[in-house]
Amino acid sequence: NELKAAQQKERRQETLDRFAAEADAFAKRVEAFDYKSMEFVRGYSAVNKQQSVERPEDAGERAYYYAVVYPLLELYREKASEDGAARAAKAAAEQARKARIEAFGELTERHFSLRRDFVSGYGVKRAAWPLVMRYAAEVLIGDRTRYGEFNLSLLSELLGLEVDTSNATWEEVRAVALESAEGRLLLCTAYARVDSRNNGYYALEWNQATGVTEVRHRENPGLDRLYNLLTALGYRMSDEEQQMRDGTHVLFGEAEQK
Repeated sequence: NELKAAQQKERRQETLDRFAAEADAFAKRVEAFDYKSMEFVRGYSAVNKQQSVERPEDAGERAYYYAVVYPLLELYREKASEDGAARAAKAAAEQARKARIEAFGELTERHFSLRRDFVSGYGVKRAAWPLVMRYAAEVLIGDRTRYGEFNLSLLSELLGLEVDTSNATWEEVRAVALESAEGRLLLCTAYARVDSRNNGYYALEWNQATGVTEVRHRENPGLDRLYNLLTALGYRMSDEEQQMRDGTHVLFGEAEQK
């Protein structure tokens, strides 16, 4: 983390050095601002390395000043009115607020890169599989805030849980489900995430010419993947299921005739 922080700061400093070189063309560098005689113009954040310091149109008529306060270059100018100090103070406070938000974003991004690098370089050993499968199941189930709705009722049915899903809270059912054996838990969780009573190989389409809704065969890659897994595990597709999958079921022919 310290190494990444240092590398991140070095990149930001390179951007600030470029900002300073651009500001030198029309502004004087100072260590501190005199709010009685100067007013805030804008700040340039080193987080956004794509931007450049723009020369103001009145740079030849009014004096401009800048200071580098990591990770910002703040640009001020000679104030034109007495209320400039108040505006500058307000602008400086706003800039400080934005800088604080950017700082949170920087360290959050850095911590993400630490986690990402660990996962990228981690070879899952057999002993770690239970932990990985349990976490994967938790991610699939979600928490209702990040992952949306999940069919806990179906999962409870698959796992044979003795819990009343109609009365129990989401957290209670989730906790009971996660006590199941890891491999079966992950399989049932993935299944409950993707399958439903409406998951099939047909679609209803409105026919503008006839003014009626018609049935059409529809490819379903997600259901194909599920069938591929189930058959690999020993499931045997019925003739009717296969006909629905490849679009040869008699119902499709009847729909076309109509």
